[in-house]
Amino acid sequence: MKKIIFSLTVLCLIAISALPAYSTSLTNFSKTKNGNVKKEISIGTNRASGEMLLRFTAHKEGAASITIINESGKIVWQQTNQVRSSINIIPLKNAILLSEGSYTVRLIVNNETYTKGLLIWK
Repeated sequence: MKKIIFSLTVLCLIAISALPAYSTSLTNFSKTKNGNVKKEISIGTNRASGEMLLRFTAHKEGAASITIINESGKIVWQQTNQVRSSINIIPLKNAILLSEGSYTVRLIVNNETYTKGLLIWK
């Protein structure tokens, strides 16, 4: 019997220009005793400042570690923030200065890890 392993990559495109920005989101579901709990993260831009923003919901207060990794596997950007038990919108300080290319964004919050593909196009 052959085992087939599937890998799903979700790509978020950030276009840096004078045009309005948009974001895409990744939704994860985790099984709990009461059913499925929706967990969503999204990356977008602040139209006024051009700053990249990470939006997610934390179910309890704690530290969030955000890492951006390039195609070669090198960490090119890191940031740690305190989060509250609600919706959090975190500016990714100076991440907009990254070169054009494909990246992986990794968010670790309350011992849960989320990853999301990111494509920067200027």
